[in-house]
Amino acid sequence: MIEVWYNIYYKRGDNMRDSNYNRRNFDHDYRNRSRYDEETDSYYDPYEEYRRDKDISSYIGRSVDDMLRGMNLGGLNDKILKTVDMAIDEVNRSTVYKIASRAGESLIKPIYDKEIKRQKFINKNKLLDRLTIKPKGLYTSIGFMVPSFVLAVISFIVGVVFYSLSLGSYGVFVVGGLMFTGIGGIFANRILNCLNFKSYTDAIDENGYGQIEDMAKKTGRSKNKVIKDLRRYIKNGNFIEGHIVEDDTIFLASDELYSFYKSSLISREKNMKKEQEIASNQDLKNLIDACQNQIEKIRDISADIDNLGVKNKVLDIEGAINNIVDAIKKYPDQIRILDRFTSYYMPTTVKLLESYRDIESKGISTSDIDKVKLDIESTLDTIKLAYDKLLDQISAIDTMDINSDISVLKTMLSQDGLYSEANIRGENNGYK
Repeated sequence: MIEVWYNIYYKRGDNMRDSNYNRRNFDHDYRNRSRYDEETDSYYDPYEEYRRDKDISSYIGRSVDDMLRGMNLGGLNDKILKTVDMAIDEVNRSTVYKIASRAGESLIKPIYDKEIKRQKFINKNKLLDRLTIKPKGLYTSIGFMVPSFVLAVISFIVGVVFYSLSLGSYGVFVVGGLMFTGIGGIFANRILNCLNFKSYTDAIDENGYGQIEDMAKKTGRSKNKVIKDLRRYIKNGNFIEGHIVEDDTIFLASDELYSFYKSSLISREKNMKKEQEIASNQDLKNLIDACQNQIEKIRDISADIDNLGVKNKVLDIEGAINNIVDAIKKYPDQIRILDRFTSYYMPTTVKLLESYRDIESKGISTSDIDKVKLDIESTLDTIKLAYDKLLDQISAIDTMDINSDISVLKTMLSQDGLYSEANIRGENNGYK
């Protein structure tokens, strides 16, 4: 894309360039700038030298120094002018590149968006082919509905004519008109059923998910009508794997989505149970609140510290505190381990960081001050290790349970003759 705009710019001609100045001449012009250096017996390109420097003042300054040393000032003015010309060329080329990049992006983005939309459409059609069966009889119903209504109209007209002429048997035509109207209505309902199903499949996304309220807005029907229709389509097998969940507010077109939904329900119930346990355990709630309070203080102090290394240490400590909070939620009976953590370790961490911030903000550097800062940094590493050990202690019950399960399993397998250490090491197969 940039190549296209590059060619357009250099081949179209404008105020900055001659109309016949194209890319070939542009490159040729720079090749002709090469000069022969008798001392090195080679050619060099001053533009390449300038481009490496990217600094006009530095390049011109070096040129002046070289000519002063050689007492050759004749070409100085010419060299400076050429250098300025090359700088202007560089700016122009950079401008063209930026314009081309923006233009390329503006051209490519609609194509990209269109392709994404097309892929979503294809994926949705594949999903609907797998998960839906369209109601049958659309075209058949149209074929029967039209004649039925035509015959109904004819019957009513004939009945009216017979009645106005006082001819007998006009009631037969009226009854026939009513009968044909009823038949046409049946087929019209079937057509409407097919069209409604299409509108509901259009209202769900490419993953088979739809909110009842949004589907009602898109189809122009009430929520109760949408729910009733969806239930009927599910019952009739049109939505093969359809589910209505969340108190009739969400429609899921696939069992896979429904499986995810049930998993989220289990997670939600677990989280609610944990929240209830925390709310009923005042000690645990106080500990979590204290940790969150200390984390906020640590973040505020870290924002005022310039040393990037210390900031990273603070992030590690903050992460360790969050891990401890998560672990204690899982094992609230281990809260006694954290008495010193909340009463001493965290407040001391905050105090050390405050001291570091205050020392750094003064901007004074002496051997004693630098030593204090290094000591604090080293202590932060120690605090992080201590927090990790606390986390290990809280989670030790998990490790004990896992080791216990493994031990029991090995014992039972050994008793049944299904396991031995020798078999695992491969000694029975001749392996050492």
